[in-house]
Amino acid sequence: MKSIALLVFLIFPIACHADWTKSWGKITQVMSHDGIHIIYTEIPDDTCGQTGNFWWPTDDPDAQDMYSMALAAFMAGKEVLLAHDQNNQECKYGHISKATHMRIR
Repeated sequence: MKSIALLVFLIFPIACHADWTKSWGKITQVMSHDGIHIIYTEIPDDTCGQTGNFWWPTDDPDAQDMYSMALAAFMAGKEVLLAHDQNNQECKYGHISKATHMRIR
């Protein structure tokens, strides 16, 4: 039992390396281009040398849901929180960090 617990303890940090942004922020722009969805936000977290810019691929299983949430938040003036990997941001266009999850409030 101890070996299973130790194995889970060692694997869990590797599997969960994406973190939620530290702050909520409103979306200021929404776009889709070359197979990726892009949003610009007021979130102050560093995203590839700038702040608050996120992308995700259109073929991601959650892509349509995240894009719908982004549009809803943008149109309603609601705030979002996104998950992205600070250590491996997968920058696009030099200033946009890959997002993996989204929350809206």
